[in-house]
Amino acid sequence: MSTPNSEQIKAIEHSGGVLLSAGAGSGKTFVLKEHLIYLCTELIKKSRTEGITIEEFSVRVNRMFKRTVLMTFTKKAAGELNIRLVSEFKKRSLEDSTDKAYWCAIFEKIGALNVSTIHGFCFKLISLGLFPGVSGDQDILSESQFKDKVAMLCLEQLEKKLPEISGDLRSLVLKERKSVFSSVEDIFSDPSLRYAWSELNIEDMRSDVDQVIAGILEEYGVKNLFTSDFPLSQYEEFRGKSWYDFLLSFAPYLKSERLLLEGITKIIEFLQSTKFRIPNRPRPGKIPEELIEYYSQIVQLKDILKKYESDFIAFQKKEDNASGPWMSFVVDLVSKVEEEYSKTSGITFADMEYIVYKNLQVPEVAKKIQEEFDYLIVDEFQDTSFIQYSILEKVVAGDLKRLFCVGDLKQAIYGFRGGELGVFIECSQKISQNLSLKNNYRSALDVIRFNNLFFDHVFKLGPKFEGKDPHAVEVEHQTPPESLDRVGEISCRCTSSG
Repeated sequence: MSTPNSEQIKAIEHSGGVLLSAGAGSGKTFVLKEHLIYLCTELIKKSRTEGITIEEFSVRVNRMFKRTVLMTFTKKAAGELNIRLVSEFKKRSLEDSTDKAYWCAIFEKIGALNVSTIHGFCFKLISLGLFPGVSGDQDILSESQFKDKVAMLCLEQLEKKLPEISGDLRSLVLKERKSVFSSVEDIFSDPSLRYAWSELNIEDMRSDVDQVIAGILEEYGVKNLFTSDFPLSQYEEFRGKSWYDFLLSFAPYLKSERLLLEGITKIIEFLQSTKFRIPNRPRPGKIPEELIEYYSQIVQLKDILKKYESDFIAFQKKEDNASGPWMSFVVDLVSKVEEEYSKTSGITFADMEYIVYKNLQVPEVAKKIQEEFDYLIVDEFQDTSFIQYSILEKVVAGDLKRLFCVGDLKQAIYGFRGGELGVFIECSQKISQNLSLKNNYRSALDVIRFNNLFFDHVFKLGPKFEGKDPHAVEVEHQTPPESLDRVGEISCRCTSSG
């Protein structure tokens, strides 16, 4: 058998409360497999010390497997990992002469181990029958079926509401119905957004709009434009340059009080007067880097305000005869669609997350779920969304010692599906132990060096790979193996050409 290196040994021989950073070619799958073998080995040692029978041991290992969940991001990856585990346990049951009876018992119970995707795990929770009014016997909807379902419900509710609507609002609703239906679809395809809408109070939404704006600008990394004074006057030598003169005219709008809705609206009006066209960004060279970065943030702000232009304007006019009723109409529509949505058959992956997350907010339900599982092992953790992480935290009752998470920030590729680097970072700060697999057995030394430099550069860039990312994280460098021996184990990808 392959011998684990010193990094891998630390990652294998623990009982939970670990976030493992594992880069490409570092032996991550090997560690996951060996960790489960280690847990079984420890159970064998304990059972032998206590002198229990093989029958009693079989009950113990069955309970451990039933209460352990190993999840990864894709169904294919879960299937491949399960095959490797079954193969390894079978091998030990045939070849380990010392503990053969124990390993045979383990192999017989391996089917009790929960190996699935996060959505497979959510579906299992739903199937337990602990969520009132939710059936686990439902078909999975395709994207087109989901869209048809939402559109049908929206249309039904619109037909019921139209007789009650008159005047300008009726005309506006009919004109914008496709956009409204599309927005409702977006809400129901995002579990966290859907939950937020289910808890929405329209009066709170109106009064908290300034706080929402601050949050949006902070998320995009441009809030500091309003909260700190950039020393523009120190760069008077650039007066006469179109980009610098633009900055001079724009600077008065960047006061802290402008962070409120009224101030944002005035900035939009200013940008509208230019048709959202501003001078090109100054090129590096004789221009100080901090000045280029400042201008880049202005460009980013301009792009944000152009994207949400109509939304900000609508909020600003919320007291007129159209915006208030319009907001009430949309909130009521979403609420009515929510009421009818679960009454129709079929669920999506997003529905699974929403159902599980919402029901886990009920203390009695959460307690029953928490009693079902002891230990969660999460592969590809960098692709975990905030709501998925919240589900994991709820299942372990906030006890991160019951978690073993494995991932690589450099491989975070599912951002469009909700995966967030912020989840990885938050977990790293809260969990009791952070470990790393830095040895890369798959790549040549020059490739490893290039990747380290490349990700050092890319991770610091902002949107569209321009400017600086205010939420940039440090990249953990990989290294060649710690010795020339071929220790450890990795998965090998080979082509037909060899």
